[in-house]
Amino acid sequence: MGLLSFLQHNKRVKAKKLSIAEANEAFEFWVQNVTSVEIRDLFLKSLTSGCNEMLPKVVEPTELAHFNDLVADSDIAPDGQIELSSIVNYLASAHTTKSELIKSTASTLEILIVSHACFPFSSLTPLNRDAFCRAVLLLIARCEKSFKHATWISGKNGRDLIRKRTQQARLMFLYSALARPPTGLPTNDDILDVVSRVEYPWYICRKNLIRLRPIIDFLPLAERLEPSSLKDPNSLGPLPVSILEPLRDLAEAFPPRYEEPAADLGFGGAGALTIEEFCYWAKKVRLLEALDQLFSVFIPKAKCQCPKHRAMEEKVVVDTSDSDA
Repeated sequence: MGLLSFLQHNKRVKAKKLSIAEANEAFEFWVQNVTSVEIRDLFLKSLTSGCNEMLPKVVEPTELAHFNDLVADSDIAPDGQIELSSIVNYLASAHTTKSELIKSTASTLEILIVSHACFPFSSLTPLNRDAFCRAVLLLIARCEKSFKHATWISGKNGRDLIRKRTQQARLMFLYSALARPPTGLPTNDDILDVVSRVEYPWYICRKNLIRLRPIIDFLPLAERLEPSSLKDPNSLGPLPVSILEPLRDLAEAFPPRYEEPAADLGFGGAGALTIEEFCYWAKKVRLLEALDQLFSVFIPKAKCQCPKHRAMEEKVVVDTSDSDA
């Protein structure tokens, strides 16, 4: 939606009002001093709580409580880090018919978990509960609820304020994680897609409406926190198909729920794939949907308890039972 409709849909914001000069000064200080650790924490807060009514939360409190219970039962080191083997073991136990496959792809799964816990930076972060939660939300479809939003200033000098993060961008980062494990190599665009979605010092204009910053205003922050960000994605590859085969096996084990699976999950006889070839292949085999099915056991979607949906669920149960009979 454009900026006007965005502002019209925003309600009152509980924040201290700053003048334009004060907001600019506070923003510049934030850009120069905020850390990658703080950005990751703010991003998780945006995903789990929303961002000042600017972006919706992507997970419900009851779903987070379920996640926290699972983490509490995991093998946790004295420093609070979750053992990766414990995560893989839970995935194998949750998907019993695919347990052997999941265990055989453990090294690839561990790379995906660590890289998405560190996203959008290449510096390692301890895999504690918050980092793992961030990784899961990025690996399942929930993140799309935030990533699909876009806001801009229209007109001759139009500028993006929040832009849609595409499936292509998600797959490119996944490719970089496999090419530069364990954290991957993010691009400036990866960082901008995150920092524009977190709470930062902003100017609140008349009627308590937030005035967002153009994405280009965050470039100095991205370059400061990730000076070695990926400039040319093609410099990463090509990746040997032997590295990608575990993903192919997962795509085969978790076919699309609502569409026919791809007739051919192979790599077309190629010995290696460039990043563009990988993205094309991953879209064809619905790789992101396979990962969503795999990792959603940590944050399964809560059932709606409203009378209408409860009645629908009860009807489905009855109909299924009759059909089986």
